Amino acid sequence: QQTLIIWGEQDRVFPLELGLRLKRHLGDTSELTIVKDAGHAINREKPAELCRLIKNYIIDSSVKYRDDRK
Repeated sequence: QQTLIIWGEQDRVFPLELGLRLKRHLGDTSELTIVKDAGHAINREKPAELCRLIKNYIIDSSVKYRDDRK
C-alpha cells in the first residue's frame, strides 16, 4: 500500500530516527517527508504545509495508481 509519512524534524515525542526506521520497514511503497522546524504537532505548527503535502501526495499517488493499472 502506498503510504505518506510526514515527520517533524524536531519531534521530541518520536525522534526522527523512528521515522527513518518506519520508512525502511514499509519499503519502496512509502514516502517519508521531513518537515523542517516542526515538532510532533505538525498539524498545529504548520497546518498549511501539512495540507499542501497531503494534497500533493493524493494527487500524485492517484496519477501513479491510474498509470499502474494500464
